[in-house]
Amino acid sequence: MKIAIFGTGYVGLVTGSCLAQTGNNVTCLDINRKKINFTKRGRCPIYEPELEELIKKNLKEKRLSFSTDLKKGIKENHILVIAVGTPSKGNGEADLSAVFEVAKQIGKNMNDEKIIVQKSTVPVGTGDKVERIIGEELKTRKKEINFSVVSNPEFLKEGSAVDDFMKPDRIIIGVENEKARIALEKIYYPFMRKGYRVIFMNRASAELTKYAANTMLATRISFINNLSRLAEKVGADAAMIREGIGSDRRIGKDFLYPSVGYGGSCFPKDVKALISVLRKNKVDVALFESVEKINKEQKDWFFDKISKYFKGNLKGKKIAVWGLAFKAETDDVRESAALYFVDKILNSGGIANVFDPEAQENFKKAIGRKARILYAQDEYKALERADALVVLTEWFQFRNPDFDKIKSALKEPVIFDGRNLYDVESLEKMGIKYYCIGRGRKR
Repeated sequence: MKIAIFGTGYVGLVTGSCLAQTGNNVTCLDINRKKINFTKRGRCPIYEPELEELIKKNLKEKRLSFSTDLKKGIKENHILVIAVGTPSKGNGEADLSAVFEVAKQIGKNMNDEKIIVQKSTVPVGTGDKVERIIGEELKTRKKEINFSVVSNPEFLKEGSAVDDFMKPDRIIIGVENEKARIALEKIYYPFMRKGYRVIFMNRASAELTKYAANTMLATRISFINNLSRLAEKVGADAAMIREGIGSDRRIGKDFLYPSVGYGGSCFPKDVKALISVLRKNKVDVALFESVEKINKEQKDWFFDKISKYFKGNLKGKKIAVWGLAFKAETDDVRESAALYFVDKILNSGGIANVFDPEAQENFKKAIGRKARILYAQDEYKALERADALVVLTEWFQFRNPDFDKIKSALKEPVIFDGRNLYDVESLEKMGIKYYCIGRGRKR
């Protein structure tokens, strides 16, 4: 298969590299010349385990290439995959301008039959609009060329995206004709050898499935977080509750970890976009607005623990922050808890001494140049003369630290754990004050 991928962001790079790995000839296209030149050298612009190795290997074996020549990419490839970003607009709607621009370029430059695969996360009905845009461009050119538009949403978790692509639990394909169905089945055949399922459906259902999946997971996070606040008030333990309800096979334990809330490039954006689609179609939005509201309140609620400990006065207090990425095994800081907490610390007159093993550069860009943020070389350097430690990302190196080192480095041994990584009783025995989420004291 000759495949062109439009967009060399997170989805485009993983998709292109993995499809090249299974023998396809893949061209990754982007208008960002700097990024293309970087990837041409076998470098990966994002941190994702195994991805840079895949890029290097497939470049060397000439199955993967990178280019800014969109016209050539459209003309020389049969399968055209749209994997550009769809960020939130101010009103919560998905910004589809990049998707529509790619569709326009395809209509202007296609010279023979194409299959257009929509992999960007888009609202239901976007495939119809892409179809219309391409059709209008062909009409302007007075050309009659067959093409199909397929919805093939991605379900990749940052930090394990390569493994998710290579060993998917499902592949969703929204397709309206048999020819495109056969082509997509051929592309994904190598990933089904061990029984991984391809689920075919109509295009609208595939588009909505992506939003439904992410919003369901966000709902589970907000559910357990809201329950964790109640647990603290009544002397219950949210971790034990998770075990209790998670042992029910209908419920399971995934995405039921009490925390400072969800973040990243997907959940916040997709919940907002689904609310926007519901409103447009005059369907009640109360459930999903509550998911958003609880997620925001969880951060406020946890920061209030820190503020109360210092009697509402953080002025001049140095707070060590472990974790800037929105989750472990990624350098993505979009909607990360750290952006909120560091901003709150600074606005309260405090100093933030921060560390993350991968995300520090992205965090600097995201939060901007601000006084009173110190970037440490490692997690223990961040602790030096700090008044407290706040843990916001569950990196493995934070999960079993040297508590003696922590205790001696901090002015006062106090930890605020936004990921519930540590054992309450063990820390209390060591003389460390420990504040976590949803672990109520015995009454």
